[in-house]
Amino acid sequence: DQSDAFFTVWEVLLSTLQEDPTFVDTTILASPTSTAHRTLNWMANSNHPDLTPMIAEDAQANAMRLLEYYAVVSIYFSLDGANWNDKMGFLSDADVCDWHSSSGGVTCDNGHVVEVALGDRYMRGTLDPALYHLSHLEKWSMDMKYNYFRWFRGSIFSHIGMLSMLSELTLVHLRLRGAFPSELYQLTQLTHLELDSNNFAGPLPSKIGQLSALAFLDLGTTDFTGQLPSQIGQLTALTFL
Repeated sequence: DQSDAFFTVWEVLLSTLQEDPTFVDTTILASPTSTAHRTLNWMANSNHPDLTPMIAEDAQANAMRLLEYYAVVSIYFSLDGANWNDKMGFLSDADVCDWHSSSGGVTCDNGHVVEVALGDRYMRGTLDPALYHLSHLEKWSMDMKYNYFRWFRGSIFSHIGMLSMLSELTLVHLRLRGAFPSELYQLTQLTHLELDSNNFAGPLPSKIGQLSALAFLDLGTTDFTGQLPSQIGQLTALTFL
């Protein structure tokens, strides 16, 4: 049996995310070991000094704030946070904006999560796509060199266009495969793209020129083949290649 607070948060998320293709709703209540269920349970029953009054007083009015908590807490549960060598303050009594350490975590601006940095902390598991609910996210970095890590079902890039404010993306040592992800062309604010130490293959497409804001592009230690397309010349802000 779940608490009233559990269902309150659940209903707020349902109403907020009913059109969201990454939100799997029907399995959460029936799957107590799922990331979504564990995340909701922690939010409802942890007696967190920020969350508890937010839920009790007016959960619907705080829907976007609850959604950011949901997205960040899901990172912890989906990647075996209990065994990280540096928990970076995750699930502490501090505000989610203070869940960080010198080695990474969450950064906020004006009360919204704008950066998530994750690295070598003995992470393992399958990252939950709730990360895409961080609509104010500007910087996302992950270095999984020494981790046992899998991306969520399907491609990591399938819904990355939802992060419309993303300006810096660093995904290294993730064993990502296939062609250059076309979904990145949706990120019109992108100035920094680092995809080195992955297993991408094939030629670098001419559409790379559409990422007109790029100033930093690192594709080192990948398996891209062929010559650089002439459209690289369209990246007039580029200072590192």
